[in-house]
Amino acid sequence: MIKKCTKCKKSYPATTEYFHKEPRVKSGLAARCKNCARKRVSEWAHRTGYYKHYRRPPGSRKYRKCPEARRRAIESAKKYKKENPQKVALYNKRYAAKNKALVRKINERSKAKGRRELGDSYMRSLILGRGGIKWGDIPQELIELKRVQIQLHRKIKEARDG
Repeated sequence: MIKKCTKCKKSYPATTEYFHKEPRVKSGLAARCKNCARKRVSEWAHRTGYYKHYRRPPGSRKYRKCPEARRRAIESAKKYKKENPQKVALYNKRYAAKNKALVRKINERSKAKGRRELGDSYMRSLILGRGGIKWGDIPQELIELKRVQIQLHRKIKEARDG
């Protein structure tokens, strides 16, 4: 079936390849072809100044040219977290509930990295697993000893297996 664009008067196949969907019309396709529709929107955007006021110039990124702005944004976020711990906790809880799979994937990746690199957080979590001590009460010397213990276990296992 062929459909004629009302603007450019060219005939195209009546498919969504050439016309946008329009559910209010019997054919289900818009009256103007996609090229004419695109031109119309572009002309409107330039005429009203839409691009100037609501969009960044093509190819620009928010912090690419201004690392100072990035630093200020990070500081502002840290300040907000410090001043509003209940709001941040509630937001994080809601986010985790909505994005369970993503949060699980991020946590697994983080744990794997901690296991690989034997980071302080991973060492603390191993020590806390034994109970009787709080996160902030773990001395750095104990963390270092736990790290050495795991490195020794890994070397022994490697020597046994390899």
